[in-house]
Amino acid sequence: MQTEATREKPQAAAPQATDSNQDLAATAPGQLRVIKRNGTVVPYTDDKITVAITKAFLAVEGGNAAASSRIHDTVRRLTEQVSTTFKRRMPSGGTIHIEEIQDQVELALMRAGEHKVARDYVIYREARAQERKRSGETSEIAQPHPTIRVTKADAACSRWTWAACRPSSARPAKAWPRSTAR
Repeated sequence: MQTEATREKPQAAAPQATDSNQDLAATAPGQLRVIKRNGTVVPYTDDKITVAITKAFLAVEGGNAAASSRIHDTVRRLTEQVSTTFKRRMPSGGTIHIEEIQDQVELALMRAGEHKVARDYVIYREARAQERKRSGETSEIAQPHPTIRVTKADAACSRWTWAACRPSSARPAKAWPRSTAR
């Protein structure tokens, strides 16, 4: 015989399993991951890109655009372009900052000739950035840390962060690696 307490336990356990699956997917090797503005790392999914592009089209073309097959096809194509860009750029997986994804969405919109949508998307992003700045969220926003993948002559690979490559008066010039290729 099941009681109320035993019926609720499986439902309460389900969100924890989902959270652990999401954590596992976010740290799995070979997968693309996204650094959100609050610094958390989540798995890369096309769904959020599709939603963002769809909302941009709806904002420009109105509510009737939701039923348009042209809009659906364009959104699908643009989402594929953005995803393909990152998968081609990082075939063995990696981490992407949310700003990089939004930059690629802007670029895809402009290349597709959707200039009004791209312009409104840029304006919306800037307005949100100003809103976050006013509300004090900027201290919690994680800045992107691009990395450079360096393949040495012996085929060993290493990743350099922007901070390691940036010239600094605190670091002597001899600390920079020399190129072996002449």
